[in-house]
Amino acid sequence: MATIETAVLALIAVALVYAAMQLHFIRRNLEAKAFQEKSHQRIGIWTAQLEKEALHSAQDKFFEHELYKRDVLFPEIDELTLRERRAIMSAYNIEILYFQNLFYQRQQGTISSEQSKPLHYMRCMMDAPQRRYWKTFMRQNNHYPADYVAHVDSVVKKYDQVEEVMDLDQNAEFEAVVLKIFDVPPPPTWVIR
Repeated sequence: MATIETAVLALIAVALVYAAMQLHFIRRNLEAKAFQEKSHQRIGIWTAQLEKEALHSAQDKFFEHELYKRDVLFPEIDELTLRERRAIMSAYNIEILYFQNLFYQRQQGTISSEQSKPLHYMRCMMDAPQRRYWKTFMRQNNHYPADYVAHVDSVVKKYDQVEEVMDLDQNAEFEAVVLKIFDVPPPPTWVIR
């Protein structure tokens, strides 16, 4: 008789643990979905407000004057107009929010590391002014969670290493240096049979 009661109690305990795990999983998915929806709304609003003409003009100047190499804040770049500066900063903020959303989804387990590969490179950090803006302002405003800040900091350090290699070897190809520093595995070889 006692063994039947023990077995029933064990089954009830297992069922309660299972139900609690399911509730936790559902709650976590709902939180992740709410965060994702809020991020998408903000990205949509910011993208609609983005002055695309000024952004394209700023991007052209970044290329023409090699502004991407300057380790300065955006206001210190005299070649950019106020509109261009605002546009490029807005585009950068949109990218940061996009990557925060990606980071959150990966943390919550709603996407795989394969789906979140862009997090490893965060191309918005390629240019020195964006990294300076992150280092001196964005990371310190307590708007981002500590683990996300640590992730971005690690990406920033790797792009800083890329810059160092590029400065030492003027003939180095940028993409090849990025792949090496970020330790990107080579693509699989295609075997044709």
